[in-house]
Amino acid sequence: MAAQIVDHRAHLAEAAADRADTSATSVSFSSSVSSPSSWQIRRRRRRLRSDTVVVPAREGGFKRTFLGKHRWYAIRIGAAMKERIKYIAAYQVAPISAVTHVAEVREIQPYQDSGKYEVIFAGPATEIEPVPIRDAKNSPQGPVYVRQEDLVNAEYLEDALTAGS
Repeated sequence: MAAQIVDHRAHLAEAAADRADTSATSVSFSSSVSSPSSWQIRRRRRRLRSDTVVVPAREGGFKRTFLGKHRWYAIRIGAAMKERIKYIAAYQVAPISAVTHVAEVREIQPYQDSGKYEVIFAGPATEIEPVPIRDAKNSPQGPVYVRQEDLVNAEYLEDALTAGS
């Protein structure tokens, strides 16, 4: 089966090469697949400036773990972001639907054998003026990265996510 897939891909590449126009307007098969979109470029730029990871939290886990144990478990964090994160912020899901607390990060360590991380706070989380979402479809479904300064000064979470773009 794997040999058939490789043969099929080779056939597609050959067919594309056969059809390729040599004019200046032609686009190669590989370049049209690999070029990043404008939102991907903006997201990469935002991540380069980010120092805060915003995590979605349900009420029970938020109170018990974020506020009670001063930590957060099982977060997907890319290797490039791990060293940049200085703060963690909690986005409380509906019905609150807002970022309400921020904590300084003391340590980020592997969480079990999950490939995810546990973030340990330097102290208790600080309550901030709630930063709601403008549109429910933009609700964070996983970790998102922002600058802490942009977050605490934002009227809406989307403003922090687009600051400096």
